[in-house]
Amino acid sequence: IALLYTVPAYARLGYWAADESDWPELVSHLSAARQTLALGEFPGWNPYMCGGTPGFANPQTYFLSPTFAASLVFGELVGPKVAFTLVIALGLFGAFLLAETLGLRGVSTFLPGIVFLLSGFTTTHLANGQFLWLTLAWVPWVIAGFFRSLTGSRWWTLLSAGFLILIFIEGRVYLVAYAALYLTLLALVFSVQQRRTRPLVNLLLI
Repeated sequence: IALLYTVPAYARLGYWAADESDWPELVSHLSAARQTLALGEFPGWNPYMCGGTPGFANPQTYFLSPTFAASLVFGELVGPKVAFTLVIALGLFGAFLLAETLGLRGVSTFLPGIVFLLSGFTTTHLANGQFLWLTLAWVPWVIAGFFRSLTGSRWWTLLSAGFLILIFIEGRVYLVAYAALYLTLLALVFSVQQRRTRPLVNLLLI
């Protein structure tokens, strides 16, 4: 599903989108981060754009993200496209796990991820090179980890927390706030319904 969704990005492998989109900016940040690493420096500054801009402090550097890791292997043009496919695939699998956790079975387990991740909203932003929106793919993992921690091992709380941190370090800070608010409401409702403290304890652990 992820490959079918992202295959148009590979139609012209050596090209990004139109210049008025954010693809050139994405490539510029990735190139600067790679260059500073090649010089044995930490990418704290991007001297190659607009007379100098923040590097690591700018979420658009993508330094701690799958997008940057893929650019190291495949280059600044092809790397983001590969990251696009891999992250969407991981997000769909996370949504599949969440759907199973909530009791869905069969074909219906695939539908929540498709509706959530493959909407026109995601397509529009990613087609314009706004790769920070790939962090949406980690949201199902955060929620699935919390749900599974209520009936299974508390190691699921670490998984949930890990993906929440991943969203944070990739720059979508307010998405962290939304997810944390949602988990808080879930924990409060479950604690009242089930008359036990485990949901709140797991929330605090996350």
